[in-house]
Amino acid sequence: MKTFRPNIARQLLLTGYLVSIGISAAQAVTPAQVPLYVGVTAAKPNIMLMVDSSGSMNGLVTMSSTITSPSEMPSDFSYSCPASNELGNGTTPPAIPTKPIQMTISPTGTVQVCITTDCKKPATFGSRSNGRCFTNTKNYTVSYYNGSTLAGSPYTGLQLNWYFSKALFQSGSLASVKSTSLSRTTIAKQAATDLVLSLTPSSGSAKVRMGLARYYDSEDAGALLSEIKDLDA
Repeated sequence: MKTFRPNIARQLLLTGYLVSIGISAAQAVTPAQVPLYVGVTAAKPNIMLMVDSSGSMNGLVTMSSTITSPSEMPSDFSYSCPASNELGNGTTPPAIPTKPIQMTISPTGTVQVCITTDCKKPATFGSRSNGRCFTNTKNYTVSYYNGSTLAGSPYTGLQLNWYFSKALFQSGSLASVKSTSLSRTTIAKQAATDLVLSLTPSSGSAKVRMGLARYYDSEDAGALLSEIKDLDA
């Protein structure tokens, strides 16, 4: 019969005690319930984006969808678009808008809304901070920037909010696609870009400080790409 030596037993007891302390401390932590920049009056939050640069990030992620038109919106769909994000140029049904909303699709398939005539700095579609979405009860006509109008327009804002939040797209058209494949790196970069845009103030002082780093690189294991500093407009 095997027996533990006294010193090993003591080590196990000490390890168990330390683990129990760690678990208790972790359970006592309450995650932030609001965006980090909300209500900040003193020190700005420091955010470090760390992007995995290992070989596995080159793998492809394939997504599929059966959505072909905003008119397919389920009857029980609902969408909350903050007043600050609502787009103008909508009309009360059954009136037809005379000026279309110009939109574009990024190379990664992200839906964007032109907020300037040259569409150089489009806003990401959605209800997040600094995003743009449609007033549910209004009618809208939408078109690709300097391109064709979405077939079947006008649609209600609710239909468009469903379509652009659920369907898949490729750069060059507002027509949905059945499937798309992107590398994990591309998806991570787009997620980081969306986060930065949502935290970047349109004017005034920075709300947060942000930096960028990569890790698991085959040569240096990790690197600081940009030190933490104010995220200005």
